[in-house]
Order: sequence, then structure tokens, then C-alpha cells
Amino acid sequence: MISIKSRGFIRTMILIILAVLVLSYLKIDLRNLASSDLTQGNAGYLWSFVQNVWYDYVKTPTIFLLHSVLQIVQ
Repeated sequence: MISIKSRGFIRTMILIILAVLVLSYLKIDLRNLASSDLTQGNAGYLWSFVQNVWYDYVKTPTIFLLHSVLQIVQ
């Protein structure tokens, strides 16, 4: 019998394969897309944004919450 987690993984793999097939049908080259300067610049900007949000807004409350939960568990 296939577990729930396994079904989720299989569903994700099928969706990825279908997405690649659709992109191939539309003649979109993923290698050229990933290596283009525009994509690299956008990915760098997005990563910088995610890091800023993590360090400026999310990290401190997350660590506080984690320490609080660990103190309760111990």
C-alpha cells in the first residue's frame, strides 16, 4: 500500500514532469533561461530580498518561539 507521503511525492514528480513537457512543447529552453543574465539578476535580487526579510523580520521571533517551545518540552 502506498502511504500518504509517498503519494504526495509521486504527485509532485508527475507535476514536474508535466511542467517540463509543457515548456518543451512551447519551445522554451530551460538551460538558456536559467543561464540568461536577466534570470540570474532576478534570482539574485529575489534571494537578497528573502535574506533581508529573514534577518530583519522573521529570524528573531522564530528563534524566540523555538527557544520557548524547547523550554516547555524539556
